Amino acid sequence: MSESNKKEVLTLLLSSDSTNLNAFQKQKIIDSAYAKIAYFTNDSTKRNLAFKIADRYYNCNRIASYYKTSKIALKLSEKDNDKGHTANALRYIGDYFEIKSISDSALYFYNKSNKLFVEINDDANAGRTNMYKATILYRSGSYDEAQIEYIKALKLVLKVKNTS
Repeated sequence: MSESNKKEVLTLLLSSDSTNLNAFQKQKIIDSAYAKIAYFTNDSTKRNLAFKIADRYYNCNRIASYYKTSKIALKLSEKDNDKGHTANALRYIGDYFEIKSISDSALYFYNKSNKLFVEINDDANAGRTNMYKATILYRSGSYDEAQIEYIKALKLVLKVKNTS
């Protein structure tokens, strides 16, 4: 992918943040950026752009497009054995299921994400996924399990704070 192609996609994404656009206009711009990255080679830049596009879909409440883009980011990340991006994509997919109130699937993806974050020593994101899991468990009435996840999250947050 050329630097100009990357800049073009970033410019599109930046323009989609404009408050002067309606939801339809924003979606068209994001869709255009999505279409452009399809032709990029699978590298970390493409995966980063896929996450930026997914974020824009999420912010525009285009949850189905958010999910679709997150699944593509997962596929690209797994194909390149990129554990950091794989963990992020799994978290994004967990977020989708959380939004859809499908708690068991959300927990499944958060667990997979958490394991990878722990494996790559990303304590901040591991703690974040522990918090997400704890919240789901608490809402479902699994208070003891929720407390365990909250404690794990707190330990990780304190660990990150102490190394900063």
